[in-house]
Amino acid sequence: MSRNLLTQRLDTLQHAGIIDRKPAPNGRGYEYFLTVAGQEFRSAIDALGAWGYKWSTRDLRDESLDPDHLMWVLRRLIRIENLPERRVAVCFRFRQDPRRRYWLVLNRPEVDLCLFDPGFEVDVEVLADMRALAQICLGQLSFRDAAREGKVCVSGSRRYCRELPGWMGVTHFAAAASN
Repeated sequence: MSRNLLTQRLDTLQHAGIIDRKPAPNGRGYEYFLTVAGQEFRSAIDALGAWGYKWSTRDLRDESLDPDHLMWVLRRLIRIENLPERRVAVCFRFRQDPRRRYWLVLNRPEVDLCLFDPGFEVDVEVLADMRALAQICLGQLSFRDAAREGKVCVSGSRRYCRELPGWMGVTHFAAAASN
């Protein structure tokens, strides 16, 4: 989905009273929350999400994988409670386009996704197949299995390379779809 289309849809949902937006704590961008009306709609949203997970993630096609969207999803899945006390910068590259880079700046309790070098020393570098990282986010492939199969390569601080899989969560729809 293009950013313009996403913005239009979010504006429509806000105008309808389903979501509310507030400035992000870091002062850049916005965070969106369900209103009371949106909360009443949550069970329907969750049911649609579980259905979509079950039926639309069976056969991931390379042409449908968008690295920007994937990194945004990954940012939202970071397990903040598992992060170290100090700031950690993780640089991601995809084999499909190794020149393109993404940085996750993990500074508990905030997780920032940067499309341009934030200027911090990189603690961990990840080179991944886009499909493998999507499957990790979907709970279809473990990080350790992806690394063992060479689909994800991690370098940098030994400690943080070892801890990185514990920082990455999976979509809650994975558990809902298995029920």
